[in-house]
Amino acid sequence: LSLRKLLPSLYYLFRDGNLEKDCRILCVSRKILLRDVFLENVGDKLREYLDKDFDENTWQKFSAILSYVDIDLSASSNWPKLEDYLNIDGKSSDRTIIYYLSVMPNLFAPICRKLKENNLNPDFARLVAEKPLGENFETALEVNEVLRESFEEKQIYRIDHYLGKEAVQ
Repeated sequence: LSLRKLLPSLYYLFRDGNLEKDCRILCVSRKILLRDVFLENVGDKLREYLDKDFDENTWQKFSAILSYVDIDLSASSNWPKLEDYLNIDGKSSDRTIIYYLSVMPNLFAPICRKLKENNLNPDFARLVAEKPLGENFETALEVNEVLRESFEEKQIYRIDHYLGKEAVQ
């Protein structure tokens, strides 16, 4: 889904000048890939999905802001990779960190807990939780409780692209 929807959207934002000049995009997955292989995969998918909107020059510039790190988000030993990349030292910042969680509902809680445990939830961070927030009313309440325990409510954005699709269109 990130290759089909999220990265093309970010490409368009970049192309149209709607991302900050010093913006960086970090893609996280369990799959171990070299950066070059990751970029080749993304470039191939953007060419496929964007068709005539794909521009090689724009891709070269866009790919320069993309990074990739393999992290098994359920393994405590992997979190230092994210800490090193983000370099959060507890100080206030003039930047914004956006965690866009496009993951299975059962991963929201462990990821949010780990972000809090590792002090990766400063006031300049935002959390976007996409997809169904739980599998029923009770689990939705549980997920939302963990979100609120890990981040301030003003930092949390909840999105269900299917429920919001008609309104946006």
